[in-house]
Amino acid sequence: MLPVVYRFDGTVIVFRTSQGTRLAELLNPTAVAFQVDDLDMGTRVGWTVLVQGVTGPTSEDHDLAVPAAWVPGDRSLSIQITPHSCNGRAVAAAD
Repeated sequence: MLPVVYRFDGTVIVFRTSQGTRLAELLNPTAVAFQVDDLDMGTRVGWTVLVQGVTGPTSEDHDLAVPAAWVPGDRSLSIQITPHSCNGRAVAAAD
């Protein structure tokens, strides 16, 4: 698992990475799983979403403005995940 800063436009997931990294290999079509989790401490509700799809270079019609990463470094490669399935669930703490 590797954390990334990403954007989802309702159709594809896009993130940026550096050349020469393991994530850069995803420019070639690759089956992947992409997971996002969150926990709201105020409401004591957590959720998780798991997307399965195929990677590739970002197409022009999905060239999204991906937020800047909070760690330093050049991330000039843009990778896109085209989802084919999406599952998720929310869990609330017992009172």
